[in-house]
Amino acid sequence: MSRGYVSLLGFLLFFFGFMSLTLGLVQLKISFLSFIDAPGRTFGLVVKLLMVFGGMIILYWSKMDREP
Repeated sequence: MSRGYVSLLGFLLFFFGFMSLTLGLVQLKISFLSFIDAPGRTFGLVVKLLMVFGGMIILYWSKMDREP
């Protein structure tokens, strides 16, 4: 996978996780992510936080220089 695709994946993961958390503050949901909240609100919060931090980690990893 090229760095561009990995960066895009990380950005989308971060963006949708962050927007889902932000919209959740005003009781709105992104429709295609509503299955995350089905098991419970706490589970949904943890998954969304993992999406945000996982997206940041993937973005950082994709921008790192891998050559020694």
